[in-house]
Amino acid sequence: GRTDESVAPKKRTGDSELYDALIAPLPQAGLNVRLTAFFVSDSVQEKTVRSLVHLDGSQITFVDEPNGLKKAVLDIVAVTMNEKNEVVDEFNRTHTFKIESAAIPFIKQNGMIYTTDVPVKKAGNYNFRFAVRDVNSKTIGAASQAIQVPDLKKSKIFLSGLTISEVDANGKFVSVSAATPENALSITNSSAVPAIRIFRPNTIIAYSYKLYNAQKDKVSNQPKLTVQINLYKDGILISEGNPQAADLEKQSDLTRINDYSYLRLKPETEKGDYTLQIVVKDLLSNETSSQWIDFEVVN
Repeated sequence: GRTDESVAPKKRTGDSELYDALIAPLPQAGLNVRLTAFFVSDSVQEKTVRSLVHLDGSQITFVDEPNGLKKAVLDIVAVTMNEKNEVVDEFNRTHTFKIESAAIPFIKQNGMIYTTDVPVKKAGNYNFRFAVRDVNSKTIGAASQAIQVPDLKKSKIFLSGLTISEVDANGKFVSVSAATPENALSITNSSAVPAIRIFRPNTIIAYSYKLYNAQKDKVSNQPKLTVQINLYKDGILISEGNPQAADLEKQSDLTRINDYSYLRLKPETEKGDYTLQIVVKDLLSNETSSQWIDFEVVN
């Protein structure tokens, strides 16, 4: 066997507490953190884990700044660990977030969202781990998620990046894109966004995803796909959809198909925990790929 020290990520000077939170088998009490992570790629060579992290706004400490501003400082560390529990890729950064005091109630109610991309060198199955420290209060939060990074040079289809959010009156919904260090931290006036996923009955939600490596018909030069939607409540299947032919909008790159659709939550939808599953079948290769995402319905 190996000692804990032999499998632990190398610690940066002064960050022992933050790195200890990363490798802890159970989350420690502190900041409440909700992690949503998935694979994205804009080219065959590029492999990235995109993470959305919801931070409990009531637990973030802001200090006074000149001109009526409030300031929070967050230390961030994220690592991808392989099946041998070895650190393969690492990301660390410190963010200083200044905001007007009038925005504090929104943060207390809906929290803050942190978005970042962590490059991954090789395909494989990873454990993506994220830790954050509130510098002002010294409290720490951590979360982890299993991630599959495919080898896109192979022909198998792969569905990734499944997100859901509420649709507004104009039919628009929040989509997830790459964030720069300057806009990695953001606030929201709604909990019905991809990082939080809390919805109310009688609303319309949009689900979107990306499909990689779909085959193209030799005659039409278009893919032939079916999409099936299944809905679970508390782990029990409550709605099993029939496979339907994919109705795709015009795509700029058919090897990376962006697709979305809508789902109405009925007025009588019960509160509780739900899971949405998307199953896509490539009729040309007879291959299937699926992903799921959880959400909550409240009254």
